[in-house]
Amino acid sequence: EDALNLDVRVVASRESKPRITRRHHREAQQVLERSFETWLPEDPKSCRAAADRGVPISVAAGRSVLVKKIDGIARSLINDIKTRNDALGATAQQ
Repeated sequence: EDALNLDVRVVASRESKPRITRRHHREAQQVLERSFETWLPEDPKSCRAAADRGVPISVAAGRSVLVKKIDGIARSLINDIKTRNDALGATAQQ
C-alpha cells in the first residue's frame, strides 16, 4: 500500500524513442499505468568501451547520446529533490 504513493518514473532501456509509439509500448504503458519518461538508446560500442577500460560510461564515451540521456535523468532527479527540500523547508518555517 505504501508503494502506491511513490514517485515512479519508467525508463525504456536499449530503445530510442519511436516517432510513433508502437503497440507493445502502448500496452506496457497501460499495464504500468505510467508513460515512459525517458528512452535510453542501445549503445553497445560505448558500453563495451567503458567495460573494457573499467571506467564509467561517462568517462569512456562522454559525448554519446546514452550518456546525455542518463545525465538528463540524474539532473531531473536532483532538481526534484531540491524542489521537495525547498517545499519542506518552507512548510517547516510556517
